[in-house]
Amino acid sequence: MFPRPRNLFLLLCAALALVSWAQPATAQYATPDWTLPTPDGDQVSLHEALAKGPVVLSFWATWCIPCLKEMPHLNEMAAKYDGEVTFIAVSIDDSKSMSKVGPLVRTKGWDNLVIAQDAGGTVQQMMQVLSPPYTVVFDANGSVAYRHEGYRQGDEVELDHAVEGVLAAQTTITGRPVTSFAAPDWTLPTPDGDQVSLHEQLAKGPVVVAFWATWCIPCLKEMPHLNDLAAEFDGEVSIIAISVDNSKSMSKVGPLVRAKGWNDLIIGQDAAGTVQQTLQVLSPPFTILFDGGGSEVYRHEGYRQGDEVELKHAIERVLASPVTAPAVGSAPGGLSWRDAVTATDQFEYSYDTETDEEIMENWLDVAYQFGDFRTGVMLNHQAPSEDGNRRNEIMHRYFAYGSGIFDLRIGHYYGMFGRGLVWNSYEDRFIRVDTALDGIIGHGGFGPVNLALLSGTTGTTPTISDPDGYIVNSVDVRGVDADYRLMRGLSLGAAGLTYLPNLQPDHDEALREWVGTGRLDLNHTHTSLYLEYGKKTGYEYNLTTLDLDEGSAFYGNLGVFAGPVSASIERSDYDKFRVIPRADGKQPLNRPPALVREHIYALLNRKPHAMNQDDEKGWQVEVNADFGKGWLMLGNASKIETHNRETLFEEVYLQFEQGHIGDFRLRSGIDYQESEGTIRQSICVDGSWYGMERLTWTAQFEQQHVDAGVLGEYDQQWMKLEMELPPRWTFDAILETNNKYEAQFDPDEIKGSTFPSGQVTYTLNGGGNLNVWFGKRQAGQLCAGGVCKFEPAFQGVEFYGIFRY
Repeated sequence: MFPRPRNLFLLLCAALALVSWAQPATAQYATPDWTLPTPDGDQVSLHEALAKGPVVLSFWATWCIPCLKEMPHLNEMAAKYDGEVTFIAVSIDDSKSMSKVGPLVRTKGWDNLVIAQDAGGTVQQMMQVLSPPYTVVFDANGSVAYRHEGYRQGDEVELDHAVEGVLAAQTTITGRPVTSFAAPDWTLPTPDGDQVSLHEQLAKGPVVVAFWATWCIPCLKEMPHLNDLAAEFDGEVSIIAISVDNSKSMSKVGPLVRAKGWNDLIIGQDAAGTVQQTLQVLSPPFTILFDGGGSEVYRHEGYRQGDEVELKHAIERVLASPVTAPAVGSAPGGLSWRDAVTATDQFEYSYDTETDEEIMENWLDVAYQFGDFRTGVMLNHQAPSEDGNRRNEIMHRYFAYGSGIFDLRIGHYYGMFGRGLVWNSYEDRFIRVDTALDGIIGHGGFGPVNLALLSGTTGTTPTISDPDGYIVNSVDVRGVDADYRLMRGLSLGAAGLTYLPNLQPDHDEALREWVGTGRLDLNHTHTSLYLEYGKKTGYEYNLTTLDLDEGSAFYGNLGVFAGPVSASIERSDYDKFRVIPRADGKQPLNRPPALVREHIYALLNRKPHAMNQDDEKGWQVEVNADFGKGWLMLGNASKIETHNRETLFEEVYLQFEQGHIGDFRLRSGIDYQESEGTIRQSICVDGSWYGMERLTWTAQFEQQHVDAGVLGEYDQQWMKLEMELPPRWTFDAILETNNKYEAQFDPDEIKGSTFPSGQVTYTLNGGGNLNVWFGKRQAGQLCAGGVCKFEPAFQGVEFYGIFRY
């Protein structure tokens, strides 16, 4: 049985206390001390070594072949950094082979290393090392700046960069080493099964964090430039490109990156949006530059041709400027108030000239950081909102602690287990979804094991009313997720969730709902494989009798990579697997991958397919190919149906790109869709001209033929002409047309054949923007990640934007 929420809270607090106890306030260093014997009868102490500066700790054994390959490189590095860094090679040979350590070291001539012997495995256990070779880099304060398991040719270069980063970060600020970074730490998975940590990258020097997505046109324009910058500043600046693709499209990130050849970027995946929320990023593309101390020195929203030049200049300024002391009046922990307090405000105002209706919405996020602690709130103002609600309340309050090894958050939180089959809490203001839990969540990394525990309630208020008139009480939820890394590129995981369903009849025993999954994640040079299978008890489907009606879920993804060609095959099968159907009054608490592609074209994204976790199965195949000389091809095919073999959605899509026609870049796509008895056939073309240094023109044309069955056929077009004046202005002229006759218009649509509109965007310094939109648009479905929202017809003016304080 899962512990009661209060007990889970006490357990997490106890774990936090243990971490704090392991690093007592009176200790000089962040890591506990230990002393080991050496083969020549001496002793070596970690704290004594740290008193001289940073320490590289490497676990090895005489019987370990990768260790014997790595040791010569460690010996060379020890000579290179003599007097600056201490290299301690800890042998884990047991009593049977420990006598061979000294003779081997002397024979090999590894004289620059400090050799220690841990025959009893005490330090190995303390450092949570399972097998050699294993390397840990401590900065001068004893904080872990780098960890690496195993050894492959070239790993010594990565280690050398980590050591250089630690030495560079020792520039003092008010007399103390810069080992505590201003930016909060976070760790994200990469498409190849590895992980990327912000603080580990900051230990090497400045870091650029760029948010992007596979469906974001400006992002796809910016990514090649980011890759070029990463190659140009290799060894000096790390560029982390964080994909915000959700569980629906995250499997496409790796194949796209490989096909495009963006090999110099570090790719992270933030499918649940947790890092987005931490850094107050609302939509991609979004770029942030941190200096070597972790202070944010540059923030930019959006992308226009030429923005990469501005980013390059910002990087050069950071590299030319040493880390400086914080401003007078600094916040606790030595941070300036600019580092300690961050605030972002997003607003939307619309006025309908036909109905005189006004809608005003505002989201103000404020966060305050002090040391390893962070707290924040969001003020949500709606007067009224799109849904007609009126509110002015504080939401998303939280208090968080993060040490890099153990993270704890109390209050509202988002997250995802696996690929979202069991749990996926997220916020999407575009389609008005917010399935945040309110409670406590803790994450811990223990060597090859990652563990997460959560306890919370659904909804932001005790009672939620949904648009259909249902009253849904908040539900108590408890969950656990564990991931074990067997070796580099291979991990096994399991996740579980339990809750008490709403509206149970009087019964002698309250029957809890149980949901669980197991998963395998394999990543290799030429292949990747992800499999996840789950079961659900299903009491809530028969609340009158409380009989079992078990559900199941399966999701699998196979990736194959061969040079410039990459392919992805996905399969899903969801049967009675909806978890808490109305977690926020609208959407379930789980969001497995929906096998419908997110497109870059407007008309193609109007497909009305909403994922049904209770009755849906399907497949999807996608191929990316780079033919050279600027030619790129993308092909996609998918089909989704019910378990009774009723087709819900079917699509075939083919796209070509040519990026090297003088100053022109062209792209085109053809598409066939069938959903709910309606067939849509589309052809789309867009092109950009970069012939002038401070001016870019982009034209986009989409033609769609619709066969609506008994209602007949019609055509619709969507056209846009865009002028960009970097780095501030963008002007858009948009025209949508159709030849519908009266019976083909929905009741909520504006009857007419032309729908003109315009938009002006001005980018502010510091990561904000201001937008004005005017004209009229047609009603229709807006879908994202398998979730759809109906957007009513509108004629009038809208103001929206982002302010960064």
